[in-house]
Amino acid sequence: MKKTVVALGGISASVAVWWGLSYSSSDHRAVPSHTVFSNVTIATPDVRRLADFYKTTFDAREVDERSWSPAGVSASSVVLRTPGYGGRGPTLTLIPAAQLANPPPRASDNGYAHLCFESDDMRAVVSRLVAAGGSLSSVFDANDRAPVLYAKDPDGNAVEVHIPLPSPITPRTIYRTLEALVYTRLEWGGPAEEHLRFLHANHNSLDWEQVVAFYREVFGVDAIGAERDYDGAFIAELTGIRGVAVRGRHIEMPGYSAGGPTVEAFTYNLPSGRRALTFSDAGVVAIGFVTDDLDAMLARVSSAGGKLVFRDGGDAVTQDLYGNLIQFRKAAQGER
Repeated sequence: MKKTVVALGGISASVAVWWGLSYSSSDHRAVPSHTVFSNVTIATPDVRRLADFYKTTFDAREVDERSWSPAGVSASSVVLRTPGYGGRGPTLTLIPAAQLANPPPRASDNGYAHLCFESDDMRAVVSRLVAAGGSLSSVFDANDRAPVLYAKDPDGNAVEVHIPLPSPITPRTIYRTLEALVYTRLEWGGPAEEHLRFLHANHNSLDWEQVVAFYREVFGVDAIGAERDYDGAFIAELTGIRGVAVRGRHIEMPGYSAGGPTVEAFTYNLPSGRRALTFSDAGVVAIGFVTDDLDAMLARVSSAGGKLVFRDGGDAVTQDLYGNLIQFRKAAQGER
């Protein structure tokens, strides 16, 4: 008995020390970097409606910041700051499009097919999502108790929401995951407060490994987490697509602490065949980076198999291996 008490005391003390030493690393934040993942550009026929959706559902804030609107696009864009990272998370720049995507977007579309957010309170965020004009795509028997769901915004763009995952693995992140899971699955109690943050932009292609290699070469980042290999009922019910199978991996994005935003490189067995989008198409059309050295980044894009589409001084638009748009902006004083 005495040995058991001593062992338990030792474990408790170790956890307490770990908790204290890892406390600050459990808070996801922006960190100094020569290049920063800074923006996602979405084209929509109703900028105000989509802005209101992301503000209401995910607590994005409309900010008076420089737009990522490409040359030739009207000034009617809206810039939203996504939640988390101490108020320095990536922005969403909403630009006008002539009409909705036809055919409608699908989670299996090649290109930037969905955005993902994290919430401690799945029922609350789903309730807001539906009230703001979105809809659920997942077809679980109990969507109201699912820790991860696929949904659609009012334009039909795919959006993923899930409870916090323990990344980085610390006592605080583990506790937060368990608290959210118990609340979601068993409907016990509730989180003290809802923490929301932007998690990733999904990138579907014919070969996810090529996409990972491209990002590694251009940005000097690594794939993180386990390789995904989803098949069977779970992924079909999650996406709402029968017979679907998915493989891929996440790629860390520069400018954030451990557990920060990623690009999710996936390959579906049932891709829709959608071509890469341009700024005149509706949907998630580009991701953007602020960099200290624009010339060096453009050279890396070219070396990795991408190409330059447009450059005007400190702004540039490039394409990756599959023609998907990546925007770059030379950092202004104090911008990073």
